[in-house]
Amino acid sequence: MPAADRVKQLVIIFYIGLISLSGAEIFVNQLGFRNSDPKGMFVDQQADSFGIYNAVNQSLVFENHLELFSINDPGTGMDLYRGDFSELTTPGYYYCKTSNGDSSFQFIISDTVYNSLYQKSIKGFYFQRCGFDLIGPTVGNYSHSRCHIYDGNFHSSTGSTGFSLARGGWHDAGDYGKYVVNAGITVGTLLMAYEYFTASFSQDDLNIAESGNGTLNNPYILKGWSITTYGISGIFIQNT
Repeated sequence: MPAADRVKQLVIIFYIGLISLSGAEIFVNQLGFRNSDPKGMFVDQQADSFGIYNAVNQSLVFENHLELFSINDPGTGMDLYRGDFSELTTPGYYYCKTSNGDSSFQFIISDTVYNSLYQKSIKGFYFQRCGFDLIGPTVGNYSHSRCHIYDGNFHSSTGSTGFSLARGGWHDAGDYGKYVVNAGITVGTLLMAYEYFTASFSQDDLNIAESGNGTLNNPYILKGWSITTYGISGIFIQNT
């Protein structure tokens, strides 16, 4: 599949994932859209039309009709109607409103709308590090000293006993588990993202301890830990 199609799939998945199911009658990507992105909204009740309003001065800036999108939609169980406002490319703060008077959450149109999400998502791997001193101005409230420095002991299912140094990697979740399978998928995804969107990574401005060193630090950290789980028998130990 061409890279452009893969990007489109990711955008669709991301868009649907951000649809609010809080009880509001209009569902829209609350994070926002880049200026030239396809743009749409969904509503679960039929209406003749919808408008896009400037959230600062309440002026109507765009209007269009609604089209039936899905009856008993399998993902939501709703009857959904869709409105397209891709023609609106002017940066700003907006909200949708149907001809029935139902309004959406506020959203942004801007070419930098995803910058903060990208930086926070990637920096999240920094906060998940295990066996590292997370201290200083780059970590804020997530500061803590080096943890789990004595990982780990072989499980009986491995056929080995005793201690093998496996310090480092990422905490998988609040239980502090570290899993080779999860790690491998994540490293692969990060490296693929770098391959397709090299320019986004080249800024190296995540404000972590290694920022500015020109290295893909997060995948490197996980690769180093994964090597420690490689057993004498030629297999990787599943988790620590």
